[in-house]
Amino acid sequence: MRWFTTEELDVQKQKHLGWVIVGGLCFSVLSGFGIYALEAGRLVFTGDSTNPSYLRVQSLTTQVLVWLAMAGIVFGVCVTLVGFLYGILEDKKKNLGVPRVLERARIIARYGVDSQGSYIVDERLFDSHDDLRFFVRMRTPGEGSLEYECSRRVFETCGEGSIGDAEIQGQWIRGYVAYRDMAESPVGQTI
Repeated sequence: MRWFTTEELDVQKQKHLGWVIVGGLCFSVLSGFGIYALEAGRLVFTGDSTNPSYLRVQSLTTQVLVWLAMAGIVFGVCVTLVGFLYGILEDKKKNLGVPRVLERARIIARYGVDSQGSYIVDERLFDSHDDLRFFVRMRTPGEGSLEYECSRRVFETCGEGSIGDAEIQGQWIRGYVAYRDMAESPVGQTI
């Protein structure tokens, strides 16, 4: 059995959440179209809508279907709102969880991302950006390739090609300690 990386699980979760939100919206639209079709059909069969008897000429089946369609609209909107709220809460708690140590974590890449989404890998340009977020990609023997966000202080301890122990919490690196007396090796080389 193949274990999925954290990134693959996040991508799957985002896809499922997107389908829930789109499904809720589609359910609401289809329910609204159902009400429109029922009411338009009733208007065609009863004639003039200004006639007071128009409102009373409605079979029990049509009344039940209209109420079901209205409930469908409310249900679809609720599913969409719950999907949005779940997504927001998941994003807020991505750095929570039980701290754990990833042993023999090899730093593959490190970079900063500014508020426009531009990747900045040249460390000389870091000081010219006030809004940088720092990311480190590492590979571990048990979990494969992973990407975590970290503070600048931790970022500076993560040398590309180094191997060490990374303390993580959720999607955040709390600390990294490189193994001493171990020569850094090119990232593509297996140790």
